[in-house]
Amino acid sequence: MKELTIQEDIFYPFRNENKSFEDSIVVVAPSLKGQTNSYTLFRFDIGNDPAENKTLSPVDKSTIVASKSQTEKIAADPNEPLWRRILALNWLAESYFSQVSDLILNYAGNDQPSAFLRNSASLNLGVHHYKPALGLLLSQLQSVDVGSREFAVTALGEMGDRSAAPSVRSCIGDTNETVASQAIQAVGQLMDSESVPVLLEVLRNATKSKLYFAATQSLKQIGTADAWSGLIQIVSGRKNDFQARRSSTIALGQARYAAAIPPFSKILADDTEIVGIRLNVINALNAIGGEEAFTAIKGACNAKDRTLAFSAIQTMVRSKEGAGETFVLGLAATSTYVHREEAVNQLGQARVISAAPAMKAILHEQNVPVKVRVAALSALSKIDAKQILPEDLTLVWSDFQTEKDKYTLDRIADELINANFAEQSAVSLLIAGLDPQKNKAWYANVKLLRKLTGQTFGPQSEYVDPKIRESELSRWHQWWEQK
Repeated sequence: MKELTIQEDIFYPFRNENKSFEDSIVVVAPSLKGQTNSYTLFRFDIGNDPAENKTLSPVDKSTIVASKSQTEKIAADPNEPLWRRILALNWLAESYFSQVSDLILNYAGNDQPSAFLRNSASLNLGVHHYKPALGLLLSQLQSVDVGSREFAVTALGEMGDRSAAPSVRSCIGDTNETVASQAIQAVGQLMDSESVPVLLEVLRNATKSKLYFAATQSLKQIGTADAWSGLIQIVSGRKNDFQARRSSTIALGQARYAAAIPPFSKILADDTEIVGIRLNVINALNAIGGEEAFTAIKGACNAKDRTLAFSAIQTMVRSKEGAGETFVLGLAATSTYVHREEAVNQLGQARVISAAPAMKAILHEQNVPVKVRVAALSALSKIDAKQILPEDLTLVWSDFQTEKDKYTLDRIADELINANFAEQSAVSLLIAGLDPQKNKAWYANVKLLRKLTGQTFGPQSEYVDPKIRESELSRWHQWWEQK
């Protein structure tokens, strides 16, 4: 392990009782092959107030082998660092659970050890499906300590005993968002069908994205008819919160729930709908698949909104439905198609080999928009650059000489460079265009000149001090006069 990036959630189990941080954090690597009681520990110094997203390197590492009795002593020793005691407890649970289950149960029910040690014990009881702990975990749901409630409800979800569902369900209304979120996830793990109305109510009224996502994922896990219909109603209800609708759309797509295709198709075809929801619908339809979903996405390729149409085109090109590439190829070949440039771009991005002849045809098409021709050159460069001939580049160079838009000129220059444009007669025209006062796209000329002449004169950026710019441009003029 070479480095660790600090994130807030990493440190939760390693805080002291006073909420300050330990001096170090230890990451445990997997067991050595054939030795379940050996681990490699990487220690990182984090200080008292670690900055989030800071990257640390380990200050040391060690591989250790400990016996069951040694590990029990570490877990029980109040003089050991908290992280080491938690590590020992988890180690015992992983390697010797059947032998130490009563010991771990004792830690979970004991008020004397650290709350973090107690909570870790509770979680291990749930992960290992230890049914004798059911009563203790249920009682911990009533604790005034937020951490105890959080770990207990998580453990009950892991345990999978459906008799706990009513108690877990009641925690969905917990005043602490983390506890509520864990309870929502737990009822999904317990496949608690009676939680469906409660989860749908969360989607209608929640204000936190964490709860939205947890609720939709649990409804997907439960998978009853009322869960699916409820998710569809959330998506279709335009008065519902955007995040609730978005999360419901994602869940239906992940589940490949085919009955969602008709309402999804209706949303996608509605130009008054929120674009963000329609974008999620495209992804969901693609995940569900099938001819009906495919047809709905095809229709969105003609959407008025460019972002939506572009997403639909990209989805079609990359669709698991084989006819997607052929459909977009037809759009690219249609001179009147309003999003033709994007269709060409996506065929190039996906390197659709069968599109090469069409790209060649577009390059030589009369009255083709400049942006479309440049997109065709770019696509052909990606698909099969060997097919690009000097006469193809001459056409694009002609566009460069007549185009007025600065950004289009910049793209033309880049694509000519990528395609190894080598027309030396262009140099004099490019030199003449090195006048920032008359030519806003002067830097495109600089890039092309470097390619054609092999000279490295600057400036190195369009956005430099005017004095530096003028000095560098004068070098080009001087070089040309001497040549």
